[in-house]
Amino acid sequence: YTKTIQANIQNRGGYPVPFEIRDYPSYVHVVPNTGTLAPNEVRAIRFTVDSSLAFGYWKDSITLRTLSGVAPPLAFMGGDERIPLGVRVVCSPPNWDLDPGQFENSMNLVVKLNVQGTISNDIEDILGAFIGGQLRGRSNVQYVPQVSTANNKVYLAYLTVFGSAADLNKPINLQIWDASACLLYGTVIESYGFIPDGISGDANNPVTATTNSMVLRQIPITPGWNWLSFNLSFPNPAITPALSSLKYPANDLIKSQTQFANYFGTSWVGSLTTLDNRKMYQYRADKADTLQLLGLCLPDTMSVYVKTGWNWIGYLPSYSLSVNNALSKLKNDGWIQAGDLIKSRTGFAQYIINPVYTGWLGNLEYLMPPYGYELKLTKSGVNNAKLTYPPQSFKGDNSQVADRGAVYPAFWTVDPSQYESSATLIGMLSADGLNLTGPNMELGAFVGNEVRGSSQAMYIEPLNSYLFFLTYYANNNGDLVQFRLFNEHDGQIHNLNETLYFNADNHQGSVDSPLPFTYNGLSETEEVFNNLIFEVRPNPFSQSTEIRFALKQASPVDVTVLDLNGRMVARFEGAGQTGVNTLEWQGISDYGIPLPSGVYFVKLKTETGTGIRKVILQR
Repeated sequence: YTKTIQANIQNRGGYPVPFEIRDYPSYVHVVPNTGTLAPNEVRAIRFTVDSSLAFGYWKDSITLRTLSGVAPPLAFMGGDERIPLGVRVVCSPPNWDLDPGQFENSMNLVVKLNVQGTISNDIEDILGAFIGGQLRGRSNVQYVPQVSTANNKVYLAYLTVFGSAADLNKPINLQIWDASACLLYGTVIESYGFIPDGISGDANNPVTATTNSMVLRQIPITPGWNWLSFNLSFPNPAITPALSSLKYPANDLIKSQTQFANYFGTSWVGSLTTLDNRKMYQYRADKADTLQLLGLCLPDTMSVYVKTGWNWIGYLPSYSLSVNNALSKLKNDGWIQAGDLIKSRTGFAQYIINPVYTGWLGNLEYLMPPYGYELKLTKSGVNNAKLTYPPQSFKGDNSQVADRGAVYPAFWTVDPSQYESSATLIGMLSADGLNLTGPNMELGAFVGNEVRGSSQAMYIEPLNSYLFFLTYYANNNGDLVQFRLFNEHDGQIHNLNETLYFNADNHQGSVDSPLPFTYNGLSETEEVFNNLIFEVRPNPFSQSTEIRFALKQASPVDVTVLDLNGRMVARFEGAGQTGVNTLEWQGISDYGIPLPSGVYFVKLKTETGTGIRKVILQR
């Protein structure tokens, strides 16, 4: 979900002052980011953080610029004020929900958490208590001002452990969730026994829970195919003990890029005999299950070896990285070339070299545990090149140039776990060589009437256009794949002309040369052509927005902006060119007067028809 915070700015002077908020990171949306403050006016500014931001601390800053001007009899000078900006994204904590009403007794502990030699002062950290493998209590760390001093701020967990008389003296297993590192420590050094109505520790003399570096990973296994990697050291990497925590392994299959094993009887049987942290594995399960691994985090210096062609790579860090950051060493070492591909179970990115942008681009934006990835390198002669993942970045990565635009539910959904193989493409809706892909379009892949993949259009800033990044699935090579387009503007599903035969790991199209899709009558029907691309973006907007529309051939156009009462407040007239046309509107009237916040309508009139789009101005 997104997170929005609000801050106020104030003009304490006696004259209107124009302002602008600038230099903010790409993962923050600011409304309004420009305007004019009246004397003594207080203006609320909203900062919304992108919901796709990876977990960790993101440190940045923004600039509040007040513009210079003249207000008789005085002139006033503007200036820049740098404002620090910090965002913390935490990953989901363990699902430690507990019903105390199921137990007749309880015990209390006042605990100081020692996480790898550091006393926790993070209120997102959690202490969990287990008896016989069953959750019996949980408590967040909290600040205790009553016993704190200026030089010693005290943070403790007030833990209630539930049980019954039959649990007397049974060992309490404590687990610590370290929110800042997204790590669950599965055991602690100290041991405590359950005593009904007992208490251990107090605020002045708390007991201690000290981690012993052993991290517990709980990896969910869904029925069907899963792409996994293991970023903890194995106490024993032999496949049967390494996967011994699975409850329902009967008939399951696990495979690497070159080997596989089936579960038969009481053990795994096959050519795959040991598991390697550096590799990705595909795991097919009959039932939902959870794999629990207890081990040490891997050293930062560990590398994954890759070569020319497809590589099934494991993801070693315990934190997320953007694709550009994660693969930066391979790029810096000269192993990455234009057209190289990395894909997950559900998305992919392609490396592009463009005058405006060079880097990875697609709907796979972050790598994260416990998933595995397929990486295709095209540079010849690569043999055992080293991929070393960098340390976690604490500054936002502003390199993204693809934007999903407004988030809306997918029209088609597909379950990738039901298919063993996947293929990818970068495509566009095309007519007469023009890209007509719009913001509310979705491309679906079908085998018969079964949906095998779908992709909502993504905005690509360097191209000022939209493309589809589609992953589609099958269990057999040779399946005939047909394509359909859903257009949210008219609510219609269009059958497309193109078909493909499925070929596992095949990729077609690029950002510079996307695969074209067409449907019957498109190039002959002027009304359809014009309505396929007519958009106002961004929407809502505060400073300026862009009006984009496509024309079959050059012709006069009339673009008017109307308010809610139907009154014209702005107008653009001129000769439209063949293809995509763009106009910028800064939210001002034809007389140069800034318009107030509200709803407006953009009306496009051409020789072949008329279209209307709603736009929201937020000052």
